[in-house]
Amino acid sequence: MAYRVGGTVLRFPLDPQYAESLHVEAAVMRELAPTLPLPVSTIVVHAEGPNGLPFTSHALVAGVRVRELGRPLNEHAGAVLGRFLRAMHDFPTNRAAELGLSIPSTHAIQAGRLAFYERVQQQVLPLVDDTAASYARRRFEEFFEDPANFQWIPRVSHADIDTNNVLADPDTGEITGIIDWGDITAGDPASDFTDILYGSLGDAGLRAQLPSLAAACGVHADEIEQMRPRCRFYYFCWPLHEVLYGLESDNQAFVDSGLEWLSRFAASGAP
Repeated sequence: MAYRVGGTVLRFPLDPQYAESLHVEAAVMRELAPTLPLPVSTIVVHAEGPNGLPFTSHALVAGVRVRELGRPLNEHAGAVLGRFLRAMHDFPTNRAAELGLSIPSTHAIQAGRLAFYERVQQQVLPLVDDTAASYARRRFEEFFEDPANFQWIPRVSHADIDTNNVLADPDTGEITGIIDWGDITAGDPASDFTDILYGSLGDAGLRAQLPSLAAACGVHADEIEQMRPRCRFYYFCWPLHEVLYGLESDNQAFVDSGLEWLSRFAASGAP
């Protein structure tokens, strides 16, 4: 949970498993933040909060969440975010590893995806009808059948670039910062393009600005096309993660929302 106190934001993890990654996030962000062209939430970890878990503080990053913007992002937003993504992905992964970030092998990545699929089959698919379950199984099988989905170089990634975590000026639509680095990883750089290509960031204007975003990021058009199948799969996985989180945290609202999105995907054949 997060609270604003003047110009400071306090974050209190509710689950010990999330508290474990705070020190790695803090260490990486101390070195990553100065290399980035936008303000970010660089945290300081404090020993113990009211619930006995470590908590964090960081300076308030100006702007509102893009989902609350009430207007399209401005015409330069794609280039601004592209430069940001390039700087983040260029951060040396060997240094990130020295700071505690895990660098997965191809085998570990494949094993992780298979383990996730097992959880989905056991916990999520029994909650949906046959149409949605068959759709989900087909999407996983198609993903596993293509070796190109595992042939990428890990990069330091935010892994949750969306309209909740990208901030913008409510008057101008300029991007002002990126928050919530709790999922920072050395992973597939395509994950940072997922919401741009298929989700609400794209709807907010960035999909139309993809050429300028890609140019600023140093990514060619054919590389974007190579990313698309992976991004489409990651976007499909979003409601599955939401259901699993809801089951783990006993939050029925997350379960219901994720199941609704999965059924919608199955009915439309999207994303």
